Amino acid sequence: MKAYLLLYNGACMLGWLFCVVRAGQMLLGGSTYAQIYGEIGMVLMASQTAMCLEILHSLIGLVPSPVGVVTLQVGSRIFIVWGHLYWVPECQSHWSFMFITFSWGITEVVRYLFYFCSLLGGVPYPIFYLRYSMFMVLYPSGITGEIFQTLVGMGAYWKLSNPLWYRLSLITLLLYVPGSPGMIGNMLGNRKRSFKKRNETKVVLSGVVWPKTKKGDRSSTSTNQKMLAAAAAKGPGGEEAASKILKEKKWRFAYNKHLLEHVSQSLQSESGCIAMARAGLESAQ
Repeated sequence: MKAYLLLYNGACMLGWLFCVVRAGQMLLGGSTYAQIYGEIGMVLMASQTAMCLEILHSLIGLVPSPVGVVTLQVGSRIFIVWGHLYWVPECQSHWSFMFITFSWGITEVVRYLFYFCSLLGGVPYPIFYLRYSMFMVLYPSGITGEIFQTLVGMGAYWKLSNPLWYRLSLITLLLYVPGSPGMIGNMLGNRKRSFKKRNETKVVLSGVVWPKTKKGDRSSTSTNQKMLAAAAAKGPGGEEAASKILKEKKWRFAYNKHLLEHVSQSLQSESGCIAMARAGLESAQ
């Protein structure tokens, strides 16, 4: 799967890189927006459509991205490119086409390069910084381009040729009101967490180390509870005694009664005491 992800991220990065570089060259050379679309349009469409695979990647757990967030991001762009840009010449010749080309393109080049480097074992800091900083400019500019692409398509084509799609486009525009701040807020949260994680001081663990819990911390509370339950299961009380320990919700304040019961059971026989001690030690190890 690593080879597949490297190939996918590398190919998508090159596709978007071509769009950004070629569009910049043609724009500086005096080409019209329509001429630029004629040159890069199909590559842009293919690169954007390929992102639908990322919904599948998220769905099957190939990547840790939330399915809902990925679906919203990809779906909104598919709506633009296949719902308006491809069909409406006025969209292809409008300045908003440049907004989505450069905003999407630069974002994706950096994002795919980030993923590519991550798969290889390490992301250089400049790429990391750009990945979690450029969205503050590129997200608003991209959203602006998407909104104007929709408005141009609605007014120039869909209002008369397909009133149903016109109405669906209007509803989609309304969804940008709560959706856009949500997407930017999500990235701000990702930025904060990612910078915090990258800047954390790496501590070399030694000696007796408590295992990580499901929450990601090294709390002794849940670990102690599990060790005592493992020991109790080998005593006279068996699985019933272990179940009582594991079901205790207020372990921090109620563990003493379980310890007293544990000692009581271990005193009933020498073999039982040894079996409980061994089980507890095995759980600890």
